[in-house]
Amino acid sequence: MTAVQQAAVVVPAGGGRVIERIGRSKVPQEAFGGGLFVFEGTLEPGRFIPPHTHSREDEVTIVLSGDLAVDLDGRMEVASAGAYVIKPRAVRHAMWNHTERDTHVVEIHSPGLMEPYYNELGALFAATDLEEPDRQAAVTALHLRYGIVYHPELIDEVVLHDGRRPQVTLGGRRLA
Repeated sequence: MTAVQQAAVVVPAGGGRVIERIGRSKVPQEAFGGGLFVFEGTLEPGRFIPPHTHSREDEVTIVLSGDLAVDLDGRMEVASAGAYVIKPRAVRHAMWNHTERDTHVVEIHSPGLMEPYYNELGALFAATDLEEPDRQAAVTALHLRYGIVYHPELIDEVVLHDGRRPQVTLGGRRLA
């Protein structure tokens, strides 16, 4: 764990550190000695976060605006503005914006040791000098370093549940 931030602060709307292709860090991990990390982001129409499981942290997604289709260990639901999606560690989950408008979310991680993961993930998504197979290999290695297991074999089961199919993954890779 890192040192605890010594001052109370207000992070204004639109404030926080930009995490490339991910969103904005609103509560950095050092604010609570690694106990919490919060970021805000947007899932564009068709954006898909494939089925995966975290082994080291619990997660909560708060839907600020829009709708978000979620798979929670095989249970399909739609989370609308104001909803909290609670994802304890070891529970498989997937999310996608199945609508025609942006969905804005806040992600809370506890403990907060995921901030470097998102920094690295955003950099990999934004890298222009990587061929797609190399990018996917680097993303897979990053997931493994952070104890995140993806379940690509479940993508069709998740996305075809209600007949809608996401267009792109979080990193921008086209699915359809």
